[in-house]
Amino acid sequence: MIRSRALARTLLLLPPFLLLVAYCSSPQKDKSGGETTGPVARPVEQGRAYLGIMYVEGAMGVRIAQVFPGSPAEKAGLEVGDVIVTANGFPVLGTYTLNKRILSLDPGDEVSLEILKRDGNRLLKRATLAPLPRKYKEEYEKIP
Repeated sequence: MIRSRALARTLLLLPPFLLLVAYCSSPQKDKSGGETTGPVARPVEQGRAYLGIMYVEGAMGVRIAQVFPGSPAEKAGLEVGDVIVTANGFPVLGTYTLNKRILSLDPGDEVSLEILKRDGNRLLKRATLAPLPRKYKEEYEKIP
């Protein structure tokens, strides 16, 4: 039995490598700039933010392995092979830091992503996050 809610939720996200959101118990900034000790509270009807990619952690950033059709990532022009190196100006050192940035946002918020392309060029892409799709939300909410 997994006793840590954070670990249980992370494990749910790992098999499909979906960049959904994970519970994060470390201090975070809420939208007003104040610090909280747990996840930023959101109205229940607003739901969780979703970018819509599968990814592989690399030495620098997170490489996109799949972009889901119709997702915010696809709409922003993210492509397989792109490497996300910053999110909203913060370095993406791995999947944890990328998930943490997405967790701090709500559906409808915009995330600015610095992308390293295969040819070495860096681009800035902006994605407007969507609510977590129902098929993932139902699985996510089963975890105690």
